[in-house]
Amino acid sequence: MLNFIKIMLFYRYMDPFIRGDYPESMKKNVKGLPEFTKSEKALIKGAYDYIGINYYTSRFVEHTCTVDPMAGTITININERIADDEGNQVGLQAKGQDGIYVRPDGLKNLLVYVKEEYGNPEVYVTENGIPDKPTITSSIQDLIAQGKNEELSAALDDYYRIEHTQDHLIAVREVIREGANVKGYIVWTLMDNMEVGAGYDVRFGLNFTDYFDNHKRYPKKSDKWYANFLNADGTKEGSLK
Repeated sequence: MLNFIKIMLFYRYMDPFIRGDYPESMKKNVKGLPEFTKSEKALIKGAYDYIGINYYTSRFVEHTCTVDPMAGTITININERIADDEGNQVGLQAKGQDGIYVRPDGLKNLLVYVKEEYGNPEVYVTENGIPDKPTITSSIQDLIAQGKNEELSAALDDYYRIEHTQDHLIAVREVIREGANVKGYIVWTLMDNMEVGAGYDVRFGLNFTDYFDNHKRYPKKSDKWYANFLNADGTKEGSLK
């Protein structure tokens, strides 16, 4: 599963860094695109320390081709889809943000693409996570005092995030074993915070931020799991390291 439309955007930035110039498709179709001089090409090529990739979701893509014999034209369209021809969704829809569908092998496919297309540069997965949007009506301490166990569980028992993180770490491990130069993986995010375009309602954090009580932080189940994972002996059976 490869999100082809996002790849089309990705290579606009990657080609100059790896090849020293914009891709030919851009030079043909983007009006006013500046041209690099020979010295600028030499300067920009390889001018990176590592490639950082943020990954959250994937899409199916639909390719259509329309021929107009009278005009002598061929029109090609590539459109995103969340379901295939049989109606199967690309993945489980995340809670809190409609546009995120969980697809761990999409991360693997993206990393394989970077490895094969761009000469296996050093890569870090700089963001990967899953949102939630629980209903929380008061502070954690008040929820405890009031016995609102369902809200407490919604706030802190994020087992779905553990599964999500584990599945994506497995995808990273698989691509490393296939030779990809992936050096690190970072979960988004350490704690709940303001998410661009979504405000404070959507929560990605490993730690719960209590907006009703001076932004106190409480570790979620995922925080404890991730800490144990990072501290695990890499030789232990079952470790993802």
